[in-house]
Amino acid sequence: MEFRKFLSSLPAFDGLPAAELDALVQMMRSEAHSSGYTFISQGAPIGTLYVLLEGSVQVTRHDNAGNAIDPQELRSGEFFGLLGLVDDLQATTTVTATSPVAVACVERDAYRSLFSTAPSVALRLDYMVAVQLARELQYRNRLLRARMRQGHPA
Repeated sequence: MEFRKFLSSLPAFDGLPAAELDALVQMMRSEAHSSGYTFISQGAPIGTLYVLLEGSVQVTRHDNAGNAIDPQELRSGEFFGLLGLVDDLQATTTVTATSPVAVACVERDAYRSLFSTAPSVALRLDYMVAVQLARELQYRNRLLRARMRQGHPA
């Protein structure tokens, strides 16, 4: 699969200057994995952003008792591991392949270098990280409010 063509078809990268899209493509690596492969484990450190090129993955959050909460399936063109671009954050979900998959990966160090080589790409990824952080904050806030309604201390 040709990364550049695939990436340019995604809304997140629509309208980027060709040189900046090329800089992103140069920093990415591709990987293929079989069904059942675990990309990210909840609670473990992460440092990679993934773009799903082919196949599907399940994103699952587990509560303290190990019960799966809100499993979601992602398909071709979707991103996961966005918070891996932020220093010292642990994964808030587990991501497992539900079919044979192909992904494109961006490591944290490569992402940092985009600020000098492809600032428009870096800013779009920053925006996506900010949106994901906001979603995580909203999720945690809902959990905290539910615990407080049940009489549990925060």
